[in-house]
Amino acid sequence: MAHTPARSGSQRLGARDRLWSGTRTSILLGPLHLPPADDLAAAAAVLADAFPASRLGHALGAGRTRWVPRQPAAGGPASRAALVVHDGPGPEEVGLPAFARSLEAHRTDEVPVRFVVAGQHLALIISHAAGDGALMLALPPALLEVARTGMAPAWTQEPATTAPLLRTLAHHYARHPGRVLATLAAVRAGRPAAAEPAVTAGGGEPPRRPLRPDTAVVHAVMDADRVAELTAWRRAQGAGTSTVAVQTVLVGEALRAVGLTPQGPPTVLVDARRYTPAGSVVHGNFVAGLQLPAGEPWDVRQLTAALRGAVDGARPLSAMALGAARQLVPPAAAAALRGDRDGGASRELVPARPRPVVAVTAMVHPLLEHLPWAGPAERAVATSVSTPAPAEGVTASFTDCRGHLNLSLSFHASVYDPGLLEEVLRLATSDPVAVLERAGHRGPAVVDSGVRSA
Repeated sequence: MAHTPARSGSQRLGARDRLWSGTRTSILLGPLHLPPADDLAAAAAVLADAFPASRLGHALGAGRTRWVPRQPAAGGPASRAALVVHDGPGPEEVGLPAFARSLEAHRTDEVPVRFVVAGQHLALIISHAAGDGALMLALPPALLEVARTGMAPAWTQEPATTAPLLRTLAHHYARHPGRVLATLAAVRAGRPAAAEPAVTAGGGEPPRRPLRPDTAVVHAVMDADRVAELTAWRRAQGAGTSTVAVQTVLVGEALRAVGLTPQGPPTVLVDARRYTPAGSVVHGNFVAGLQLPAGEPWDVRQLTAALRGAVDGARPLSAMALGAARQLVPPAAAAALRGDRDGGASRELVPARPRPVVAVTAMVHPLLEHLPWAGPAERAVATSVSTPAPAEGVTASFTDCRGHLNLSLSFHASVYDPGLLEEVLRLATSDPVAVLERAGHRGPAVVDSGVRSA
């Protein structure tokens, strides 16, 4: 397998990527028929050199503001660190939640993007500063293609569009100035109603405790029959009903069913590449998290309309542009723009009875279907783990794979009981239609709060 010299020179993180630099994510795939670990390590080195935008050959510099080429280590090129073999038990031995935690030992700013092999499973751990879900889903198939053919996939060699955000803003608005008004209307429509402040019986704010970060994940797979039932239910709600809206309400209702009533509007991750000029190639981050206005309880039709209005009005593009612009101003000024009087410290405090702040991401990539899967479809794992934000955050990740739907929930185990979140998944995946149909006539609230004490 040919090995070309690594490209050198540090690079400043773009504003779009600095926006996500504090978030970490990973994906786990398997069981797979994998080549020998040495072949995979060599393939990772080739991919790192052939596709610098993967950041497989880079480190995050001090302050996470620059990409710095890693220095060669003894015994081989620096890019060899892009893949390691996990020396502990794999997910089939200890379960996915425990294995996901053990992956954290392989995550550092020195190697912010790294493959980990564990038996028949392949994981990719990645700093969100390197890229969004599009990169995360594309890199594992790319690695296996290099291992099989000795060459990087053609898509990795396509020249990236320079200044993609500026070009996209010009493309979308310059030729159609009226779209500015549409975006402003979409932004106004998307503003959530002011939340009522929580109070105790004595009239004051409830006590809060500092967050003890402890990212955890629970995972389940919805089988093909349940996926078909869920699809039929969505279609019965009317033409154009959003799959993401249905998935969002499903998670919200399953949380309610165990006594964890979500707070505020849900956040949905939307890819803004839909607005780029034809032929654009955009690496890195090009997504935006949108809060969708929602009543109580969340309603599929309302969320569908809110999402359609946001996308039609290019709210994802404007949100990404605003977020990137905030990275160019001093932290204190950025906090003032966000309205954070305490610099965001309150996001790291946990109330005595936390309520989930829900974020939803739905992932699908055609290349996942063509991976060398081992065993029946119902055993296939394709799931991700993300840093939950804020402290009360619960991130739901849906991944379509082999006719099944993988669902994972990422959260802080110091905030929520993992056992209760496992029950949320059991409800959502074993009979999703029943969960959705209970929404209109739910019974008494469950008393168990399912939260962790200090």
